[in-house]
Amino acid sequence: MPGTEQSGWVKIPFINGFCYLLRGMNYTEALTRMISLGGDTDTTAGIVGGLIGAADGYDTISEHYSKKMLQCDPQLGKTKRPDFLVPKKCDLLAMITKLFNDRPDDSLIIN
Repeated sequence: MPGTEQSGWVKIPFINGFCYLLRGMNYTEALTRMISLGGDTDTTAGIVGGLIGAADGYDTISEHYSKKMLQCDPQLGKTKRPDFLVPKKCDLLAMITKLFNDRPDDSLIIN
């Protein structure tokens, strides 16, 4: 599904994200593909990246991307963000690790 003026609509990145999962795309392939479609790329890439990252695990995300996420400074934008969204003010890696460790095991996934 191509990016359009409505590509920030969550249906588009979710459909694409699940298609990428079914095709076995890795994190980098899926993000590259989603961004190349254009449109609201920060939203669509965030959703697709979250889906692929959650399915495949943090360790499968390349160091190039993980460093960018951990070094991001949302305080540079116009909107003040709460401290838990600012990597420099929280232990983001510990939060990510906890999320992955707390996820259900594969036996709970409906096929």
